[in-house]
Amino acid sequence: MIPGVEGIYRQLRISEMKGILSLGLLVQLALCASFPLDPASARITEQDELIAPASPTEFEAVRIAGPFEFPWSIAFLPDNSILVTERPGRLQLIQPGSVAREVAGLPPILKKDLAGLLDVAIDPGFAENRIVYLSYVHGTAAASTIRVLRAKLDGNRMLVDPHVIFESYPATRSAEQLGGRIAITSDGYLFLTLGDRWKPERAQDLSDHAGSIVRIRADGSIPKDNPFVSMHGARPEIWSYGHRNPQGLAIDARTGRLWSHEHGPMGR
Repeated sequence: MIPGVEGIYRQLRISEMKGILSLGLLVQLALCASFPLDPASARITEQDELIAPASPTEFEAVRIAGPFEFPWSIAFLPDNSILVTERPGRLQLIQPGSVAREVAGLPPILKKDLAGLLDVAIDPGFAENRIVYLSYVHGTAAASTIRVLRAKLDGNRMLVDPHVIFESYPATRSAEQLGGRIAITSDGYLFLTLGDRWKPERAQDLSDHAGSIVRIRADGSIPKDNPFVSMHGARPEIWSYGHRNPQGLAIDARTGRLWSHEHGPMGR
């Protein structure tokens, strides 16, 4: 794993790059949907296929900020600013034409092995409510959980009015195979990936959040139509289970489908 990068870059032909990134996202994708899953719905149709550019396209990379230490996630704000999480526990704000500035107000974060500050996502109504969501590892080396924090970005300088809207169960010693990726729908549902913490049997246990993708509302409440919400002993937030270490998560804006991909060798 690379201990850091020189900076965050932009390239000058965004429209072509989006197509290339979307094509790459199709590698090792697993469709996440409520159960039971209709096999026909998981097939990629001709309409779903993404076509690569017919000829090579040249790009120019321009550094806009950095260096950063273990940058884990980025979120783009309506004013073209960028929020960047650094796994050691820093949230940076990059504004056009200025240097990166650290945002204050983060909660205590466990920094060990692969644990730390993970994803950042903005609320669909961010332009009006300034709400952001952060996933991070909480606890001690002997017992840690994954939390999701909901807070407001006040004046681009600090987080205020913080609320923990989700915490994984049970606490775990391992600080690897964490997942931690967030995706938010336009109608207010929040999805979070959780890795199996190197214990694959946990991913088959519905009383355990490990190895699952959970679905809650953006305020932390549990949707009544979650697939296991009425099953005795099951964690009601679970939407999909049996995952190893899902570290990619995206919502298809056209179809509304949720896509995830697993981090692991040879597809495991």
